[in-house]
Amino acid sequence: VKGRDGTCLQEDSVARLFQGMPPRVHYWLCNARVARARVALEYGSGHGTNVLHVAQWDSTIRWAGCDISPDQVQMCKDQAARVGLSVGFFSDGDESQFQQYDSVAVLHVLEHTAYPDQVLDAAERYVRPGGHVVVVVPFDARPAAVPSDEEATALRSGKGEERGHINSMSM
Repeated sequence: VKGRDGTCLQEDSVARLFQGMPPRVHYWLCNARVARARVALEYGSGHGTNVLHVAQWDSTIRWAGCDISPDQVQMCKDQAARVGLSVGFFSDGDESQFQQYDSVAVLHVLEHTAYPDQVLDAAERYVRPGGHVVVVVPFDARPAAVPSDEEATALRSGKGEERGHINSMSM
């Protein structure tokens, strides 16, 4: 394994290399590397923490983040500029970005949405033919707050605010 400075790391150094990296981010980074991705996108990037984390560890891949909230996207752009990382952030639905990514990650998003199938369909618009979508969800996590019928209707119409896990995922 090579460090960011190009020097070879001993095996005991590998654990330190990824120390502090959330497992979901490490999993995506490993998948993107195995797939030899040149460009990778996090769909539902929220605060941008995941994509900014991988961007600091691997500059050989062009990293990007996409979110439905223009405010979140702007905040991510500002944060990337502050820390000096070249990461592209854009709002969902930007057709110029469709089918542009070798690897698209959906990291801890599906458990927060009333429409996980639609989220996956939306994420797939960004992956190139032959690329892959990496999905990471908490396994068997129980929903923290199951929405009432009225809340679910508001969420589906875009008028509600999602709080916590509203879905439970299992194999």
